[in-house]
Amino acid sequence: MFGLLMAGCDLSAQEAGEPDTLVLMNGRRLPIAAYNDTSFTDVWIKYDKNYFKRESRHLRKRRKEKDYFNTDILSAKAEIYPVIMKSSHRSRDEIFAIRKADGREKMFYYYDLDEGNYLEVEAMRAFVAGQGDAYAVVSGMRWFWAGLGVGTVGAFASRNSILALAVPPIFALSTKIPVIPIPEAATSQSRYRYNSDYAAGYETQARSKNFRQALKGSVMGVVLGWAAYALVDANF
Repeated sequence: MFGLLMAGCDLSAQEAGEPDTLVLMNGRRLPIAAYNDTSFTDVWIKYDKNYFKRESRHLRKRRKEKDYFNTDILSAKAEIYPVIMKSSHRSRDEIFAIRKADGREKMFYYYDLDEGNYLEVEAMRAFVAGQGDAYAVVSGMRWFWAGLGVGTVGAFASRNSILALAVPPIFALSTKIPVIPIPEAATSQSRYRYNSDYAAGYETQARSKNFRQALKGSVMGVVLGWAAYALVDANF
């Protein structure tokens, strides 16, 4: 009975000192100390809840140096986030696979048109890799600053009209128009360099980031534009 209960539970990474890696469908990767999927619904995982915060700091530094996948480049600012282990559950639908510390892989994604899984496993692997690379490479900050300017000018020109509220969604939607370039340095695995599924995943994640940053920047711009107009109107 004990053996059956432990069939979907892996604590080997914890014992060896090397974590397994949870590969999410959005391309992000999370080191995990242990997991258990014996419930066949949600997957129990034990992980460092501050990992993504530290990784975000490291990614910013790697982007500045344009060496996106060099894990030796670390940001000292990440040290403000201590390692805090936490247990929680993840839906199986959110997980592509768990890559074991010893190189083995436990798959969660499977091809099934009825379930909406329209890509074969290897095609989805490329798609997920593309999303992961775009997350590491694309910051979307150009869209943020552009949105800040457009929002500010639009709100100021509207003379505090409520019509300025149309600027953020319209500007954010404009991120869907430009072609998303994939520089050679932005591909972590050369085998995906000319893979259409990889490119689709990269584009999906890049556009999502650009959209969010454009929306955030333009909303802040509208607020600044209204404030600037109110200040000018009150003094002149």
